[in-house]
Amino acid sequence: MKVLIAMLVFYLSGLGIICMIKGSIQSGESSVQRQHLENFSNVRTPVSEVYVISLHESKFNVFTQRNFDLESDDDEVNDVGDRHKNFAASSFEWFEGYNGMDQSVLDEFSKVTGLWTVNASMFNMGNIKDAYASPHAVGCYLSHWRRLEKVRKKWKDRKVRSNEHLRTGTQQQKPPHRPDMLFVFEDDANCVSNLIERTWNTVRQLPKDWDILYIGGKPVSYYTGDKTLAELSTAKADPSLNITRPSDDQLLNDMCSGKYGTSPSGPFAPGTTVANSVVEATAATWETDPPYWHTKYILNTNAYVINPKRIKRVLRLLSSPQNDYKPIDVRLAADYWRDFMDPYSYQNSVNSTNAPLKSYLTSHMFCDQEVKRTVFNRDQPVNWEGYHWLPYKISTGWPDVMGFVWSTQAHRTTCARILNTTKQST
Repeated sequence: MKVLIAMLVFYLSGLGIICMIKGSIQSGESSVQRQHLENFSNVRTPVSEVYVISLHESKFNVFTQRNFDLESDDDEVNDVGDRHKNFAASSFEWFEGYNGMDQSVLDEFSKVTGLWTVNASMFNMGNIKDAYASPHAVGCYLSHWRRLEKVRKKWKDRKVRSNEHLRTGTQQQKPPHRPDMLFVFEDDANCVSNLIERTWNTVRQLPKDWDILYIGGKPVSYYTGDKTLAELSTAKADPSLNITRPSDDQLLNDMCSGKYGTSPSGPFAPGTTVANSVVEATAATWETDPPYWHTKYILNTNAYVINPKRIKRVLRLLSSPQNDYKPIDVRLAADYWRDFMDPYSYQNSVNSTNAPLKSYLTSHMFCDQEVKRTVFNRDQPVNWEGYHWLPYKISTGWPDVMGFVWSTQAHRTTCARILNTTKQST
């Protein structure tokens, strides 16, 4: 009898241990499953700061209404769906721009740059038409420059406070002191929906050393006909040269066929060389259009993104000594292709702090200016601004030759269609 009781106790004890082990395993599996679900739901979303430059707060309010999904609003469900709410800006602020018609602003700019002072009163009646040395250009330049200065100072102060909290033990984890993306807009920018998500998808694929990503603007390609810098710098313009503008279809066909030679200013597709022809880009084996374009000459500052890790390089350029008045977009563009304009100086600065800024484009134009287009589909990003014919004849400056300006990149799919159609017709 005692033996039977002992065996029963042993059996029940073993059964209990087995149940405990099984329960522990199931609990562990459940915990792992829960962790997987938590990881799935906690998809990495970017930290982004958005600043809108405007002289008047009323214009900022209009911008906010037009681009309503940039700003997070927990009290409302917008029509782009809950999935995109996580991609709203981490901070969204108005920055009051500098009015160039205020003489004190012009005086300040002259003081910090060493340039001669522009007289605002001479522009009141429209007597002077210099687009570079103008109150508007000065106010725009100073607005962007000061905004980036203040942003960087805020990040430095945030880092100091975070380190102090860690030192005193009042903070358990060090939060990032700077965002993943810094958006800067002028108040007339009109952008597509889900802008931060779309931009983040591009940023994640950019080279780590990107400085500026343009989501709006005017990319320009200067086709040089395969001439060298020496040839261009010594060539003379022919004042009698007069070329009739071709049709849009003929112009696009000629560009895709490489008739205008190579471009030192881009835009260039990922993986292609800087001085590549459109035909080379078209022959690439992309299944879709590339995720971004590299450009060395782009104008306009209505919508762009700064790499927060490289903001010091941008400020270095904006604050560097100046010999003449230049709008901020022209000054930036001149630096992007400084390696072409002054290749001998650039050879020794490729890996130094003096290297030119690196600028890129999103695959399509995400933001336009209100004066450019009256109909805008927020859910369908468009190709960059259309191509146009612009032969130029100048007697001074560079390059002193006939040239062509092409203000859009050739999409692989577009040129492939053009070239295939031409091949079939022949």
